Amino acid sequence: MERIQEYNKTGGALDLFMQSILYIPTVVFAIGTLWYNEFILAALSIQIFLGIYQVGSGLVGASRGDKWKIQYLLVVMVYFLVWGFGYILLDKLRFPRDMMQILMIIYVMVIPYAIGGYYFLRSILDYKQVRDIRAQKDIIEDNILDAGII
Repeated sequence: MERIQEYNKTGGALDLFMQSILYIPTVVFAIGTLWYNEFILAALSIQIFLGIYQVGSGLVGASRGDKWKIQYLLVVMVYFLVWGFGYILLDKLRFPRDMMQILMIIYVMVIPYAIGGYYFLRSILDYKQVRDIRAQKDIIEDNILDAGII
């Protein structure tokens, strides 16, 4: 019961819906860049909003003691630190242009998509877990009512 209350406080179903309308198009556009380079702008634009939303959602969940969201925020902080130091390092070192493009794709798309995908999948698992708990609770209540205990 406590898990359901925690999930409801953090707006779990709405959170999953918002992530779905941001994450799925981002991935579709990112995959589309393999065939149409023009899709990259759309993918990166939506990715920015997705990242802001997920970090905000993570902050709300972490402020309420959600352990996996605290872990997520730590991973995001490490990513930004690595990204910042990597940017400084790449500025000092002179890599060939092709190597720079590959590193930028990794830093700007691959790693954030992996982190965002993890957050999205964990949100789906949370939703399913709460849905299952609610279903079990409903079955127990039905059995109690059928037995005439209440």
